[in-house]
Parts: sequence; structure tokens; C-alpha cells
Amino acid sequence: MAAADRERIFLPFARGGHGADRAGDEPDDGVGLGLSVARRIVEAHRGRIAATDAPGGGARFVVRLPAA
Repeated sequence: MAAADRERIFLPFARGGHGADRAGDEPDDGVGLGLSVARRIVEAHRGRIAATDAPGGGARFVVRLPAA
């Protein structure tokens, strides 16, 4: 995942992948709201969510929530 995309993907309607990765845009690809909603839920619980590179490609998402 490009460093520039790590924050952008949490914006409403932002979708990951570029160029050939997005070719075809299948109907079930989604509209780009999932990570935006996830961030709002995590932040409502005073937590943080971040994206990092996953071994072998792709992304890994880390959610940190405060202890009760």
C-alpha cells in the first residue's frame, strides 16, 4: 500500500487499488464507505485505527482501544 493511501482510504467513498487492480470494477466492489465507518466507530470509543503494509502484499489494519 502506498504511503499516500494510508490516510486516504479512511475517507468516505475512497477505494483502494489503482490502474489494472481496479479494471472491471465489479458490482460487488463496494462504494468505499466501510473503512470510513470503521474509523468513526473506533474513534467514538476513543480508539485509533491505522493501515500498515501486510507481509506478501495488501494491507493490515490495526485497531487500538483504551482499556476500560
